[in-house]
Amino acid sequence: MMNIKGLATGIGSLPFTDAQKAADIVLRYIPSIPFWPQLPKSGAREGMLAQFSENLPGIRLDGRDVRFDPADRESELEAFYAKFIERDLSYF
Repeated sequence: MMNIKGLATGIGSLPFTDAQKAADIVLRYIPSIPFWPQLPKSGAREGMLAQFSENLPGIRLDGRDVRFDPADRESELEAFYAKFIERDLSYF
C-alpha cells in the first residue's frame, strides 16, 4: 500500500467550464490523490450547496441560489424520513 501521509489533494471548485480540462489539471498536478472538481462556472447545479442539498426537505435551487421554502414541510419531511428508514441511499 502506498504511503499517502503528507500528500496534497484538493477539495471544491475549479474556475473552469470544461470538465475534461478540469480533470486533466487535477490529474496532472495531484496524481497521487486526485479529487472530483466542482465547476460552478458551468452552471448552477455544479455549486457545492446545490449538489449536497438535493432532496433535503424545504431546500430549493433558485438559479444560482439555494433557499429554504417551508411551504410543504410536513410531506417533504415524511418522505425524507421514510427514505432514511428504508435505507434508500439512492435518494440521498
